[in-house]
Parts: sequence; C-alpha cells; structure tokens
Amino acid sequence: MKNKVIKSLAGAMAVTMLVSGCGIQWQLKDDATEETSEESSEETSEESEDEAATSDSSDDEDTKEAEKENNTEDVDNVYVCNANPGEWESPELMEGEELTSDELENLREFFSQVENYGFVDDPFKTVQDIKWGGVLNNEMAGLGYSDDCPQEAIDALNVERESKGMGSLIGYDGYYEGLYYTTGDNFRAFVEAKTGMTDIDVHEILGHYFYYEPYDVYLNCGDPFIYENEITCEKGVRKDNTIQVEVSYSSNRYNKRVTLLETGDANNPYQFVSCRQLWEKDAVKVLIVNNKYSDETILCSARYNRGDEKPSVQLMNDYCSGEYRTISTEDNVYPSVTDVKEVAFCDLDGDGLSDLIVTAVCNGETVPFVFKGNERVYDSYGDTYRDFEYLGYKTDVTEWICDNVDKLNTDDIIDYIKDNAKEFEAFYN
Repeated sequence: MKNKVIKSLAGAMAVTMLVSGCGIQWQLKDDATEETSEESSEETSEESEDEAATSDSSDDEDTKEAEKENNTEDVDNVYVCNANPGEWESPELMEGEELTSDELENLREFFSQVENYGFVDDPFKTVQDIKWGGVLNNEMAGLGYSDDCPQEAIDALNVERESKGMGSLIGYDGYYEGLYYTTGDNFRAFVEAKTGMTDIDVHEILGHYFYYEPYDVYLNCGDPFIYENEITCEKGVRKDNTIQVEVSYSSNRYNKRVTLLETGDANNPYQFVSCRQLWEKDAVKVLIVNNKYSDETILCSARYNRGDEKPSVQLMNDYCSGEYRTISTEDNVYPSVTDVKEVAFCDLDGDGLSDLIVTAVCNGETVPFVFKGNERVYDSYGDTYRDFEYLGYKTDVTEWICDNVDKLNTDDIIDYIKDNAKEFEAFYN
C-alpha cells in the first residue's frame, strides 16, 4: 500500500469537474459507494416454470427494493440548494428588473468611493455582521484627520504609547502622519447613513481604538489601506426599493453579491444590507463537512485540477469563507489531485483544536491527508494575538493510515487515529 500511495501522490490525471448555480445538487462527501453483487438464484434441482417465475418475480422485487433503498441513501447524502434566488443561501440574484448599463456604472462609482469600498470588501450576512475594522481601515473611511483632533487627546495617546514602549507620535504644525480619529456622534451618524442602524455601541465597535473620554474621541494610528482593486458591476436587478448586484474585482478573488436599499436621498442614495461571496461559482466541488463528535455541519469548497491552481479546500462558515488549506505537505509539495471525495474535521488528539481530514484521488488512488490544527500565540505592543491555521500534511502520517485502514473514508480514518492516539501524536513530537 505504501508504494501505491507514493505513486499516487506523484502521478497526474486530467479530469475537469465544474459546478455552479443554485439548482444543482451539491455532493455530500462522495456518492454512496456502489457495491454490486450478483446473487445466483439458480438451483441444481429442476423446478416448475411457475416456481421459477415466482422466484424470478421475488428476485425482481428484492432488487427493486434494494435499489429503492440505495436511491434513498443517495438522496440523503446529497445537498440540494432549495433557497429562492436572492436569499442568503442562494448564490443567484433575486428576480427583478434588470439594471441598465448606466445604472451599473453609477453603482460601480458608488462602490469605489473611499467611504463605501470597505462594505464590498468583506462579506457580511446582516449589517450587524459588518467587519468595521476593514471598513474603517480603507483609507480610514468615516474618520477625520489629526489636524482637527484635540491636542489633549493626542497627548493622552502619546502617554499610552510610551507606556507600551511604542514611542510618541511626532507632529508637524498640528498634523500627525498616520493618526486618524472620530467622535462618538460622528461615527454613529456614519453608521446610520450607511446601514440604517441607530442602536449601536460605538465603544464596542471601536474598542481597539484609543478612547479619550473628555472629548468622546476615538484615535487610531497606522497607515491607511489604499485599495488598488478595480470593481466591475457585472449585472444587477431591482425589486421595489431593493437592489442586488454582482460585482467582480481586478484581483483573483470571489465575486460578491451586494444587496442595497435605495434611500431616495441624492447625497446618500443607498444603504448596505448584505454582501455575499459567490464562492460556489469558483468551486470544482461543494461538499458538506461533518464534525463527527458534534452536530456541526458546514459547506466546503474544493478546488483542484485547474491549470496551475493549487489544490485546496476551504471551509465556508454560513456561506462566508473560513479556514483555507492547500492540499500540500509541510514543505509545500502539492500532489496531483483529480477529485476530493470527503472532508471532515474533529479534534483528533484532544488538544482543543480542530483537525482537518481530507480524502482525495491522486493518480486513480484514494489518498488520505490529515491537516493538524495549530494556534500561534504571540504578543505585539503589549497585546496578545492568536492565529489559527491548519498545518500541511505529513507524508508519513498518510502512509501510516494507508497501511492500517482498509476503507479510506473519513469515519474509519478518524476512528483509527483516535484508537491509536499515542502513535499519531508521535509523528508530531
């Protein structure tokens, strides 16, 4: 088996599998394994034609019943997108009146404005899910410059910075490069104009900013993010005062579907409702990923066998991109993957971190890959940060599994690793 694994990892095949849209059936793990067996009902003794007919009829009924059960199992193992177009679970635009080319161009100009670009950069299901850090870091949208900030607030910020060993900001004629600020009232007005939300906790959203209470001022230091990613509005529809538009980007990233409300205000024509990645359209296969030891299930995008693109899987948390992992070794060696059969995750070694298990087809053979979860903890300027990632797979772990697990499905692989935890942990010690 070990030689077959090594050969499979080194081989190459060419198969193209493309799926898109909502009406398709997305595969849950892999199609149910087809096991065919022919049961001979022939008997050595001769029977009457009536008995033979009765026997044949019975066999036919058994076969049909078995096929029915198999078909039921297939249906149970297939995810079907039943959401209506335009709903969060569907990647399609809602039904409505198509937008004209001029309307699409106006929306492109609107999205490209500094204060709006951040809303189409990161996905969000509702306005309560908006990642404000990304919105505000986009050339510090919604924030003022330091030359208008009260000097007392800047002095207090410098005291804070010096206490953390960061050094004081140096200003020139009242201007401090890289220093931006907002007041609580100004930020509330900005959020209401863009999203319609009025009941927000500014301090919770801007908790990582330096806050100077006497002036209700929030200050932030850093170089603003200047986007160089051109947006194109591919198509859009209008239904009453709701607009949905599909946008693409000049860089290689998922298209998004942005939902807006028209306000009728020429100075603030739209409010943002949601922004959904259209990741399904870039997936070669979409799978439902199960956590064997909980009720958690999420979707997974598998990409492989497309030119120079590296094989990869990405977990999609509520249809938003989550943990991403290329199918590669610790040394960034990529096998030739022609199919991803199963994806599962669980804590294999009891360290409290999720581990990722993938079975894929390489050169016609099913090959298991284990990507161990890892958390990197580090300090920066007095704050502690935690970054989670899935490490590359170990070839010797793959070979160990192949030598000891008969059926290379994720359930059996997980069971074997859990039953042989010490051997598994030894690979990583």
